[in-house]
Amino acid sequence: MDEIAALAAGAAGADPALALQQMPAGEQALLERWFEGVEPVLAAIADAREGRPVPAEAWPLLADAVRSQTWPAPLMKETLAFYEHLRQGFVRSAEYLLLTWAPPEVSGDAIRATLGQACGRPAEAVADLPPVIRCSYIEEGGRLRPEQPGQPWIAALMSYDARGTWDVTVLHQLMALPYDVAIAVDVRTYSRQRGMALAEGAYNTSSVQLATVGIKDARAERVIGDAERVMHELTTSRLHQVQIAVLVTGATAEELDVHVAEVRDLLGSRLRLMRVEGAQRELLKLWSATPSSRIDIPSKRRAMLSDGLGCLMGVIGYHRPSGTSGLLWGIDGMRRAPLFYDLFAGNQAAHMVVLGKTGFGKTFFINMVALRAAALLGYRVITIDAFKNAQRLEAAAGAGVRINWIGITTPINILDVVFDEATEGGWIPRQVQHVISQLSLLLGTPGEGADGRKTYVPRALPIAERGVLDRALTELYAAADPQAPPVLMPLLSDLIAGLEALAEPAATALAQELRYLIYGSLRGRTLTQQGRAFNAPTAVDWRFAYDINCFDFSEVPSQWLPFYYAQAVGAINRFMRDPRRDGSRRTLLIIDEFGLASQVESVGRLAADICKVARKYGIGLLAVDQNPATFLGSQTGREIFENAAAKVLFHLDDLPARAIGEAVGDLTDGHLSFLSEAGPGQCVAVFGNDVYFMNVEANRYELRHLRGS
Repeated sequence: MDEIAALAAGAAGADPALALQQMPAGEQALLERWFEGVEPVLAAIADAREGRPVPAEAWPLLADAVRSQTWPAPLMKETLAFYEHLRQGFVRSAEYLLLTWAPPEVSGDAIRATLGQACGRPAEAVADLPPVIRCSYIEEGGRLRPEQPGQPWIAALMSYDARGTWDVTVLHQLMALPYDVAIAVDVRTYSRQRGMALAEGAYNTSSVQLATVGIKDARAERVIGDAERVMHELTTSRLHQVQIAVLVTGATAEELDVHVAEVRDLLGSRLRLMRVEGAQRELLKLWSATPSSRIDIPSKRRAMLSDGLGCLMGVIGYHRPSGTSGLLWGIDGMRRAPLFYDLFAGNQAAHMVVLGKTGFGKTFFINMVALRAAALLGYRVITIDAFKNAQRLEAAAGAGVRINWIGITTPINILDVVFDEATEGGWIPRQVQHVISQLSLLLGTPGEGADGRKTYVPRALPIAERGVLDRALTELYAAADPQAPPVLMPLLSDLIAGLEALAEPAATALAQELRYLIYGSLRGRTLTQQGRAFNAPTAVDWRFAYDINCFDFSEVPSQWLPFYYAQAVGAINRFMRDPRRDGSRRTLLIIDEFGLASQVESVGRLAADICKVARKYGIGLLAVDQNPATFLGSQTGREIFENAAAKVLFHLDDLPARAIGEAVGDLTDGHLSFLSEAGPGQCVAVFGNDVYFMNVEANRYELRHLRGS
């Protein structure tokens, strides 16, 4: 590359052919694999390798081709550094394990099913317990010293008392600590008969003591009250003896002591913990398959009913995702855990909805997603927007990006076929109705939409006009090949001829209107400005051949944007169904200001259809808008919203936030309050059934190139 750049700059002695000859054979083979099918590039490589003269114009072509393959390298480098930063910042996940010694009549499958139903997550059997220590340790009083450098010092604390009021978050503070901990909850459950006998014994003993002493005994009174409650609850509950232990880590002995002090006092009187000297090695067995009855420790078990045990099991509700498949979307704002999610996992409909007011990070987020999807996962990315956001992507991805700047002078053929022969019900009927809707918009007039924004109000075509258009278009497409290239697609002038051939009054009148539109005259042949734009083969590159393919409509007047968005959605639908497309490569379609596309009913329906069948074609739709009504205010919008595997919600005012709350049952009042107060880069993310307060965090490369989005 340096030699090619030097040659282009006119440097004396620059010899890219020699550099290519000296390249190892493996790297030459890699180049040939990269550019398989790109004959000019392959010819230049072969000529240089064999010592034949290479045309000067071939070198810039080769340089561009290499850059198109290597552009992700700087981003990958920064991403690795970013991941290391996250690792050092103690970003980690949580794993929950249940050890049970079930009776023979209870199967493992039954336990997994019950556990999965109770937790709302699938439970899996593991062959071996994951180790809590990675090397051998030497016990030193109340701590364990690692024999292997780099491994943490550890200490085990055990509970000796529990008081006060508990809820399901009682152990969450321990899980939220910024260093590694392991919690063991050892449970022994009494039969109802045994539990009742213990409660009755405690009640009778304390009653006799009060009657005998004859003075106030607060402790005996508490025991009587507790025993009465236990006897009452045992009709529907069970009595348990519980021992809790916490394994604490630290990089050094001094750091461990600090962490132990923090953990010991963290829960106050609700759970009192102590470090037991001389029993550290034995306490480690609580994290093994050894039954606690065979562990020699000074247990201080606490009796509790099933509701108390349920509060302890609430620790499972402290969800820290452990998966790393798919994209890194952001960081869990509460638990500081990385949020990876694979939109395409399990062959699900890989769609996402992004909502939020302008100025709160929505555009930065989708640009970051586009970069990561293309560079790190190898997706083909297609973006549609009208605000020049693609310029930042081009600055970040260089040769990996192709921006298609589309204005009102760009030739667009509304008769391009957007359906294929496999379309349910046949491609011609769907195509005919699609073109009729496009003509309705093309013949419309400037006006205002329901939201007060300038738009193009479609012309209401009377029944007679719709009928003659149906006839003329059906005949026109009967002779067309749906797989033909754009230059062979029928044009508006062909439709005019077809309408005139019908010799119907409605057809003749409509043909005259179209003549005035594209020629400005009934007999003239000189195209008007609109004629040059709409009576010519489409000049937009709809091949989507780059890693990131951007279509920018910023030069289109706002009232025309729905029409142009419609053309892009139609072209994508055609590309999606093209049998010649590489279906093994995932495609992520990002449509900013999605409401512009959904303003046209047929296009909204087309987008909904894409959502329904995109799984078959390996395409995911990321629909972005400011207004929840875009998705909740129409049948097609709601279909897209409900089909989305993920939803990312940035700042919303109170009323829109409430509307989203009604549509997404997993959102709580706390989530909705957060939405109306969220700052830039803060959002609520819904991945499947999991809801997170998420922070969008970028690496230095992304910040440098995408800042200001």
